Amino acid sequence: MNRLPLICIILAFLFASSDGLAQDLMQKLTSRRVGSDGGAIEATFAATPAADVHNQNTTFSAQRFTLSGIVPFYNSNINEVGLGAFITQGKAESAAILPTTLDPMPEDYTKISVGPYYKHIFKNKWMFALNVQIGSSSDEPFSGINVMDIGGNVVLNIPAGKKSSWVAFINYSSNRDFWRNIPIPGFGYAFDAEWARGMAGAPTFYLHILHKKPINFIVRYFPIITTYAEMGYDISPPLRIATCFAWHDDHFWRKDRQVERDQMFFVRKEIGGYVSIRPEKFLTLKFTGGVGFDRYIFEAQSVIRDKGYNRVDLDSSPFVNVSLSATIGGPK
Repeated sequence: MNRLPLICIILAFLFASSDGLAQDLMQKLTSRRVGSDGGAIEATFAATPAADVHNQNTTFSAQRFTLSGIVPFYNSNINEVGLGAFITQGKAESAAILPTTLDPMPEDYTKISVGPYYKHIFKNKWMFALNVQIGSSSDEPFSGINVMDIGGNVVLNIPAGKKSSWVAFINYSSNRDFWRNIPIPGFGYAFDAEWARGMAGAPTFYLHILHKKPINFIVRYFPIITTYAEMGYDISPPLRIATCFAWHDDHFWRKDRQVERDQMFFVRKEIGGYVSIRPEKFLTLKFTGGVGFDRYIFEAQSVIRDKGYNRVDLDSSPFVNVSLSATIGGPK
């Protein structure tokens, strides 16, 4: 039995925003189970209706579809090798103009990534894992080296007790929303107590309060702006309802950008709720809805720098998100 599954959750949110594959892949990398887990697939559709663009006589609406999957193709008692892949297709409908360069706003963007992962468990129960992902993130994907997306993780999981563990990691990414192309090390102490479970460390924080009770709370943070808080009610094992708040961003490279290192960011805060249903043990259906506010688009080297460059401010707008995920194989 995996002693500390919460570590999977923590690092899932650490290394990749909202992409389902990244979360599932980090669960693979951090779980101490080797050779017994199955694969996973997930499809997600998200949409926001038309809302006014500030100081421009036009509106903005957006849709996004993501398909991801993980396939282990070699398993043994101490080694596991597999492949992860995902594609996200985003589309915007707007006649908005980027005000600094007077370029039209991109109508769509694509994120695609694929790569192998490897896990090994030592005789002393320490677990080592790594992965590499290669792809592209742009309105014109694979159009040049300057729109390539290259990343990877190295993880070491060291048992510290029956329900605790030390975690050390190094993450590299050419497509972060800050400090791109710089390896970022991190560490933390994860615990699982009666009243809460979580991880104290740097640069991330996670806490799940009253996780064994029907009503429970989740808080997590990763620099620089990614913040999430949730209050949920587990009505029964297959049904959960929750209210939540998120502050996050999407980002990609615009092919015709004038500053080579700049990315396009879509930053927003969201408040709403969701209903999660598990009609079968291997299948989860989740409906999320709410209101997005403090929404704006800009180009810069970092999500917290030069927010006035090509900035487009948007009115608040409702949003909806539907996801379907399934596990394939694994323990019975």
